[in-house]
Order: sequence, then C-alpha cells, then structure tokens
Amino acid sequence: MFNMSFINGQTVVSLLAVTVLQWQAACVIAKDMKGSNSEWRLTKLTLLERNSFMFNNSLMSDVKFVPRGCGTDEPIYAHKYILATSSPVFYELFYGESAKRTRLQLDNSFIYEDEGYIVFEEDHFVEPVVSAFLRFLYKEECPENIEYIVRGTRDMAKQYRVPSLETACIKDLELKDTVVSDGEWQLTKTTLLSRSSYMFNNPLMSDIIFWSEGRGVYAHRYILATSSPVFYTMFYGESDIHNDYIYDDFDEEIIAAFLSFLYKEVCPKYIETVLKVLALVKKYRVQSFETTCKSSLEFNTPWPAFKVIEKFLEVDAEEMAEPWWTRIESQLDEIIVSEYFLKISQRTLIAFLERDTLCYPEIDLFHAVVRWSEYQCRLQRMWVTVENQRKVLGDSIFRIRFLSMTEGDFKRHVVPSGVLTDNEVSAIIETMRSGVGNYNYNWALPARSKRAWFCQFYSVEQLQNRVMAIVLGALLLVACVVFMHVYPYLLQIYEEIQETLQRLHCSDYKNFKQEQQAELEEEQKQLNEEQQLRQYRRRRRTIPATTTT
Repeated sequence: MFNMSFINGQTVVSLLAVTVLQWQAACVIAKDMKGSNSEWRLTKLTLLERNSFMFNNSLMSDVKFVPRGCGTDEPIYAHKYILATSSPVFYELFYGESAKRTRLQLDNSFIYEDEGYIVFEEDHFVEPVVSAFLRFLYKEECPENIEYIVRGTRDMAKQYRVPSLETACIKDLELKDTVVSDGEWQLTKTTLLSRSSYMFNNPLMSDIIFWSEGRGVYAHRYILATSSPVFYTMFYGESDIHNDYIYDDFDEEIIAAFLSFLYKEVCPKYIETVLKVLALVKKYRVQSFETTCKSSLEFNTPWPAFKVIEKFLEVDAEEMAEPWWTRIESQLDEIIVSEYFLKISQRTLIAFLERDTLCYPEIDLFHAVVRWSEYQCRLQRMWVTVENQRKVLGDSIFRIRFLSMTEGDFKRHVVPSGVLTDNEVSAIIETMRSGVGNYNYNWALPARSKRAWFCQFYSVEQLQNRVMAIVLGALLLVACVVFMHVYPYLLQIYEEIQETLQRLHCSDYKNFKQEQQAELEEEQKQLNEEQQLRQYRRRRRTIPATTTT
C-alpha cells in the first residue's frame, strides 16, 4: 500500500492539470504521427506550417527531452537543426567542442547519447514548460498565460539563450542586453524565416551539397526532407542516401533559385527562371512552389501569353498558368484575332476552350476555332478540307458549348461549316429543342459560368461599351428625375432672388438719384455764390469813380 497522507488538495489539482496537458500533447502527437507516413509535405505550403507539423514528432527526430516527472518512454521529440538554429547553446552542444563528449551537465539538465538520440533530462522543468518552450521554437506560439508555465519557459529560455522568446512573448525576460559574441548569430534572428534565410547556401551545419558543373550549393537535410517527399525518401526512407552530394544536370543558378524558395520562401521574378525551376520542383515534388509563386510572377516578358501557358502546360504546371489565363481573358478581343492564337497547340486550345470564364460569344469562339483548324492544315501541309480540319481539331471540337448558341445561329454558322457530322448536328438540335441530351452526345461540358452569361452574346469590348452606356443612361435618368423634383424649388428660389435684386436695384437707383440731385444743388449753390461775389466786386470798383465826379 502507498502512503497517500502527504498528498494535499493543491498537489492533486496540479497533478490533474499536468495529466490533462500530457493527454492533450499525446493526442497531438497521435494526430501528427497518423499522417507521418503520408505525403503531408504536399499540404504544408509554408516554412512555418512544415515546422509546426514537426513539433514533438518522432519523424526524423534526433533529440529527446525528458521533463521532470516523466520517464524515458515519454519524451518530447525535437530536431538538431531547429534547436541549433535557434540557440547558440544548442549549436555548441551539437556541433561545437561539447559535441565530442558523451555526457555532460548543463545547469539543471543532464545530457547524454542513447540509441542515436541526444537526450536532455530536465531535472527542473516539467512537461508543460518544455512543451511550451519547444512549441515556440517550432510554431512561434507563445506559452499559455499560466504563471508556472510562463516562469518556467522564461527560465528555460535563459538557460538556452533564446532571446527571441522575449521579443515575441515574454517582455520581462531581460535578455535584450545579452552580449552577442562572434558566431552567436542565433541571438539576432528572431523568427523561423529569418533563421532559415540565414542558413541558405551556408556551409554551417550543412550535411548535403547540390553539385553542378564543378560547383556546389550547400543545403540541410532537415529543410529538404520537410519540403519534399522525394528528399525524405532519399535521406530517411528505404534508399537512405549516405552520400553527402546530390548531382544534378541543372545550372547552379537554377539550383540556387530552387533552394532559395525552400529556405527564404522567395519566388523567382522572371518567367524564364520560373520555367527552369519548375523542372526541379516537379522532380522533387515541391507542391508549395506553384501555389505560392503563381501570384508573384511579373509580366515583363516579350513572350506572348499563350506561349507562356504552353510552357507551363508542358511541365504540367496548370496552376502557374492561371494568372496568364486571366490576362488573356481580359484582352480576349485582341488576342483571339492575333496571329499567335493560330499557332497554339491542340492541347492549349483544349485548355482554352475548357475555361468557364471566357467572356466571348460562343459563335465567335467557333469561328476562331475554325480559323485555327484552317491554319493548322496549311502548317501541316494538308489540304483544307472538312475531314482534315476535323482531324487537326481532335477532341477540341467537343469543348465548344454549342448549346449556348441559339438554334438560328447554330444553323446559320455551324452547320454550313461541315465540321460536325449529320448525327452530331441532329443530336445538338434535338437537345436544344427538348432540353434532354442524347446518350451518345459527346458535348458533356455545361454552359459557361453565370458570371459569363452575357459573354455568350457580347465580347469583352462590347460588354464594356454597353455597360458604360447603361451607366451613363442611368445617371442621366437619375439626373432628370432629380431635376423634375427639384425644379419647382429652384424656380421659387430664382424668383425670390430676382425680386430681391430688383428691390436692391430700385433702392440703389433712388439713392443714386438723390445723391446726384444733392451734388447738382451743391454745384448750383457754389455757382450762385461765385456769381454774387463777382457782382459785389464790380459794384465796389464803380462806387469811388462816381463819388469823385
């Protein structure tokens, strides 16, 4: 019997909390390990997603943490690459002078090798603390806001010198003033992406080299294996390549651009480089490249859009071609009548006609396809006959949505061309009239999307003109309605303004006349005074003469 008298209520609660956290961690491990043998890399599109999947995952693991209170059969798995790129302490333990020792003591941790693993027995840190610390290194997730977890994670970050934990989560960690010596670059890289970018083409910890034309590009098995199922099979699968070199026929610049995406998530800017890198992407099955880089391509290439699409289709990179399809659809009126449209391959024509968002009348698409078939007959040195046209068209004829046409257009334009057989014409007309398709009917594609419904009757340019006319007409109508409602008020305001102006005018005129009359009276008064003064002076001059006489 065990003596249970020393266990109090607080201890029971703590044990239950730890048990629950361990159970949750076990569920996460089971969920991750369930997909460890599958090609999970094809669904993880970013560096953070791939590293998050590797958290506490025995896949490719070479490090074990044994927290306090846990046995060696309940470890937390980790990987040298992640630890060494996050902390100078781990780097020294794995790749420095300390790596030569089989056992050593580090503060509260006892470190030794066991069955190919480097084991860290943590005498001070419990499982939730160790999990929170490693979760930050792999997922960049901050620890839970529980006092003992935050305090323990802070102590563990101090022990292994991970100041990025302070920058992101714990503001009172007081590691910002840590002196960074030569070689401790980990202290200045605060994110997974910045650390991974630093390791690009870096001989530090490199365990594999891409060799081409006498020159090599450094890489790391962990990054390659977490990005590609092909690399994982090469390094950790049945093939288990022990050679430190991978020999490829690709140029060094192309290999560097490929690895730059894996390490930095930086996509090539130019289409010529992308097409060359795609060969490596397809070879090693790096699914994230197409999804990530399709929106970052620059259209500054002299190549026609259809040529770029054909290059993508040749390497089965349909997703990369999507931005170029969008570009074609926005300039469909010009491109479909261009000379290069006649030069596209049958595969590209089929991909073009299968698009549901083509904003172009279906009857005009049919005429364009007929012109293409005529050009292809001449290009292949064949007579332009109905039989040869149908031969060069192949399955592309079945991608035209004849049911989107009216029966009249179909009879006037399609039937006389002769590219359809009598049975095909009869089946299409029967379907148009009854709405029930023939079982032998080969045109299985539905009508184009509702978004492009108007495009069955108008081209992009025509739609733009009509939309502009409708908008202008609507604005004019709204203006007329508003004017009719506002006109009485405007008329009333106008009359009031006129009346006010008239009153002001009359008042101003009356004042003007009064002022003018006052000025005239003043002038007349001055004239009278001057005249009286002159008469007075003349009389004064004549009075002395009379007296003398």
